[in-house]
Amino acid sequence: MTDELRLAAVLVGLHGDPGDLPLLLDVRETDFDTGCGLGGVPEPGVSADELRRWARELDESMFGTDPSDEPASTWTDLAREAGLLPRAEDGLAAVRDALAAPGDDSLRHWQRVNLGRFIAEEHYRLTLALADAGRPEEARALFTAADAVLGELSENAARSVRELAEQTAARVREVA
Repeated sequence: MTDELRLAAVLVGLHGDPGDLPLLLDVRETDFDTGCGLGGVPEPGVSADELRRWARELDESMFGTDPSDEPASTWTDLAREAGLLPRAEDGLAAVRDALAAPGDDSLRHWQRVNLGRFIAEEHYRLTLALADAGRPEEARALFTAADAVLGELSENAARSVRELAEQTAARVREVA
């Protein structure tokens, strides 16, 4: 169950078409985690107002309405699928700054969990996008930052990123 999937369900629900309920219920049945994440989906036969109320409640509890509340990684990914590469670079720089000086101990284990893997993957994906856009200097600089993030990860977290790191290294060498 991902936030993106929950958000998609919210957007479908906010549309308020009860005819979409079978789709939401099918998605809910995908697996146990998705079933838990979408456990409150109304059953068939509810009104459009009830469907919208469910979607608004889920939206408020999971996402809120203020875009500035979104984590930088959301904006990095969106800036990357839209081609706004400098904005994506800025987002990843903000993530690295937060990891370097988090202000509390809430990020103390980022290197050993999926958050670290995700951050490294985002760095490598953006590096590839920069290389593909013909921006070799920026690609090399971000590749260096990506490798630094990878170097911080636990062996377990790093293992799943290594193939992407190797592909990115090869691509950066091609454009250099």
